[in-house]
Amino acid sequence: MTDRGEQRDSEQQPELRPVTQPADLGAMDAVVPQPERATLVSHDQVAAEVGQAEVYRGRAHAPATLRAYRSDWAHFTAYCTDRGAAPLPADPLVVRTYLATCADRLGLKVATLRRRLAAIAHAHAEAGHQLDTTDAAFRATWRGIRRTHGVAQAAKAPVVTEVVKAMLDALPDTPALVRDRALLLVGFAGGFRRSELCALDVADLQWEPDGVRILVRQSKTDQEGAGMIKALPYAPTPDHCPARALRAWLDQADIEVGPIFRPVSKTGTVLPRRLTDQWVALTVKRALAPVAHAQAERAWERRSSTQQAREDRAVWIAAYVARMTRRYAGHSLRAGFVTSAAAAGARVDEIMDQTGQKDVKTVMRYVRNARSVRASAAAKLGL
Repeated sequence: MTDRGEQRDSEQQPELRPVTQPADLGAMDAVVPQPERATLVSHDQVAAEVGQAEVYRGRAHAPATLRAYRSDWAHFTAYCTDRGAAPLPADPLVVRTYLATCADRLGLKVATLRRRLAAIAHAHAEAGHQLDTTDAAFRATWRGIRRTHGVAQAAKAPVVTEVVKAMLDALPDTPALVRDRALLLVGFAGGFRRSELCALDVADLQWEPDGVRILVRQSKTDQEGAGMIKALPYAPTPDHCPARALRAWLDQADIEVGPIFRPVSKTGTVLPRRLTDQWVALTVKRALAPVAHAQAERAWERRSSTQQAREDRAVWIAAYVARMTRRYAGHSLRAGFVTSAAAAGARVDEIMDQTGQKDVKTVMRYVRNARSVRASAAAKLGL
């Protein structure tokens, strides 16, 4: 006879069932330790992975920066070799003596010295060393160099709207005319850096009824490639329209993929490679030369007969043109956009949205230069 208490315990015990449902099997896999899977990776694969990591490590700095660092480091190592000093790791005394020598004997600017110091620090970091620049004597020497030799950087003159139009009207009739027109107009209206212009591809263009949107994939202030959009609307005057000039160049050169701005041979053949940023500067100077020559001729005519008699006309005009073109370079297009936009009443945020500049102080420097003399505070003194 079964005990009633045991019968009640038996009735309350839950029913046992085999675990066969997929959900239950997944739950068991989650709690039951699984044996680790042994993996064997070949030496070649490991070497390839390490090599790829080194490739990315080498891309931490822009190619132009690395080239400058290599040149600066070579100069520093030669300096150390001549004096029997070790360049790596370098004694802080040697480094500050080197900087002082470059400032006094070579007349290098503070900006160049700052880059050379960065190159020395970079070489030390690459070799697993740390350049100690916190020493009181080092900091005092560097501060003294900056106080003695620190001067304002000579900025290139901006190419404002009126000058751009004059440059376009004076462009020589060459096979590269259409390209140069597009390069100047897009660079000016878009506030592009030289490197940004040269890096543009056809895939970066988005044509719309009102104009074109241009994707800048990477720039000086966007090293990680977040990207930004520059908009170029159709201008009222077709001859001075950046979007139409860009379309005309692509159609004439039959460019459908790849780089937008390319070299053109003397026979008019469009080459497949992209232009360099130095070529942008040369294009600006070349387009500016006829404008400068016309100004020089007008300036010569304003000179008195006595002044004209003392100098040769052709020599004087050539010197005038050389002085003027030296003031301009590839950056003049970008500077000209900011200056012209500020003079036309564009807000600072609108200007920065087009140029991609991050520092308001940089923009304000151009804005102040765009103000006319009559608009200065001195004009309000009532004198």
